[in-house]
Amino acid sequence: MVAGGGTGGHLFPALAVARAFRAEEPEGAVLLVGRAGGPEERLVPAAGFELDTVRMRGLDRDAPWKNLALPVLLPMALRAALRIVDRFRPDVVLGMGGYVMAPAVAAARMRRIPYVLHEKDVRPGLATRYFAAKAAAVCTTLPGTEQRLPGVRTVLTGVPLRDGFVPRTPDVPPRRLLVTGGSQGARRLNDATWSAIDRLCATFEEVIHVAGEQGRDGVEQHARERYRGMPFADDMPALMARADLIVSRAGVGTIAEAAAVGLPMILVPGTFGGGHQEENASAMVAAGAAIRIADEELTGDKRQMRVHLMGAGGAGVSALARVFLARGDDVSGCDTKQSETTAELEEAGVAFSLGHDPEHVLGKDLLVYSGAIKRSPELEAARAMGVQVVSRAEMLARLIGETNSIAVAGTAGKTTVTHMIGHILVMAGYDPTVLVGDGSSARAGKSDWLVAETDESDGTLTLHHPQRAIVTNIELDHPDHFRDVSAVRDLFQWFIEAIPESGLAVVCADDELARELKPKARKVTYGFRHGATYRCEPIRPFPIYRGAELLGHINLRQPGRHNIQNATGAAALALELGVPFADVAASPAAPRRVPAPPLLAFERADARLRPVLRGCRPGVRARRLQRGRGERLGRAGGGPGASGPPGDLRRRFHEGEGSFARDRRAG
Repeated sequence: MVAGGGTGGHLFPALAVARAFRAEEPEGAVLLVGRAGGPEERLVPAAGFELDTVRMRGLDRDAPWKNLALPVLLPMALRAALRIVDRFRPDVVLGMGGYVMAPAVAAARMRRIPYVLHEKDVRPGLATRYFAAKAAAVCTTLPGTEQRLPGVRTVLTGVPLRDGFVPRTPDVPPRRLLVTGGSQGARRLNDATWSAIDRLCATFEEVIHVAGEQGRDGVEQHARERYRGMPFADDMPALMARADLIVSRAGVGTIAEAAAVGLPMILVPGTFGGGHQEENASAMVAAGAAIRIADEELTGDKRQMRVHLMGAGGAGVSALARVFLARGDDVSGCDTKQSETTAELEEAGVAFSLGHDPEHVLGKDLLVYSGAIKRSPELEAARAMGVQVVSRAEMLARLIGETNSIAVAGTAGKTTVTHMIGHILVMAGYDPTVLVGDGSSARAGKSDWLVAETDESDGTLTLHHPQRAIVTNIELDHPDHFRDVSAVRDLFQWFIEAIPESGLAVVCADDELARELKPKARKVTYGFRHGATYRCEPIRPFPIYRGAELLGHINLRQPGRHNIQNATGAAALALELGVPFADVAASPAAPRRVPAPPLLAFERADARLRPVLRGCRPGVRARRLQRGRGERLGRAGGGPGASGPPGDLRRRFHEGEGSFARDRRAG
């Protein structure tokens, strides 16, 4: 006989045990005893098992006046349980928790029938503590329970789970959110979800919300695209198989199911029942499987975070610092040296420290570290203390996933295009956050719009799941990471496929590999090529056509044919967002501050020095060097007519002091 129910957290493990017993003893008999009026009256018969019910309610610590009826209910429940035991005559009784367990186990003890208890929480419940002394065994779920039951035989078994919870690797950043307060629902979770529903639906492709019977009306009132609300879920394995992140109370049943699937958890422990869920949540946080939000802190508003940044002086991390400050977070940072960037961050409000120290992470919620940092005592301390630790690339992917995002990708030109799109949207009143690869040009806006430059050099492009993206071109620029250009193409195809069907993919028609990308989202092309959705011509001011229609001309400040192409890509994306062409043309397509021109540098090649161009796309490096062959370097080379580095610089190369470079506008 299996006694337990009243909520899904007690009922589903009881059903899992019943199924296992039937599989092992097909000729045996199993009876489930549940609470009258509970979900077991529907679910147990549907599962093919016999059910008896008892009218019972538990001790309410939060509203003592509700306990006035217990002196009447308890004797009635015990008599009903004795009748069930006498009729069924079980060989053993298993108490799975819930109010109804107490009279069933009491009846078994009175009839001298052995019984086993299962305790799901770290802190044993009142019934478990009362009946544990004479139990054959107490099965526990989490370490630490045995210390609270001295002299009792305990066995660490975990939670029996129903079939269907299959381990998987959730998407990072998460694309689908599951919010559940258990089978009964949680009013505070529901209210917070509904108050933030627009922001959640903009962040996630799907928001799955199990609101409980109390939330049935709210589910109907908040119905909208991307929101899938329901009062109860019979098939929780299917919901967890879709989700990438779960927000829930800290009941052990839900925790065990999420852990079995591999879902990261945000736990909001309930304050009821003497606060037993607090210890459940603490166990998960200590294991690195969850973060905890106190019940009183849960609102639909964004919560201020305490963020620490390692490598704060770097371009990518310093850009994130400005975003965290704009969100109102408490931001600190460190680096191995001071710089103009760290001085600017200090002036903006970042608490900067020189050097790395484990004490920097004390009291922090989040640590973001530069990809250049591989190992550090600071990182190890943060992980040991349960601080959430992510790389800069992972944090950028999270921001892209949480916002109305535009990701700019490509082997070359992406910094310029990011500048241009950001500037157009600023002038059009979108107030976006703009994250540019040079760091110093980052802008923290107040809207939900984000324009971000992404990086393909180390493969982290696969982390990003933007709503919209633009791909400028695809070339082999990092042979240390990619075997050939086909590997680069495969990376960009993976990236472009991650854009949802409701999103937008803008690709350069002049680049063959970019042009051949196949997104699930709507595809728009741009460039000089005939047949491009948005076509430009290499004249000044340059025209933009949509199909055969001339939209108008743009007077671009930046020189070069490639910048006409870049500006056309930025204009195409803005026009697809609904920005009027007049606003695009008036921007005028890019701010005055533009990326630095290419650098002419000399690298050591065996015993010789060879010239290279830094800061321009690899396909044009050879052409620019060839065009510049025989040209004089001017005064930087030591005087008019010099054709290479002077003797002093040549000596510095051979002494290992690095490279000589100077700004030089190509052409």
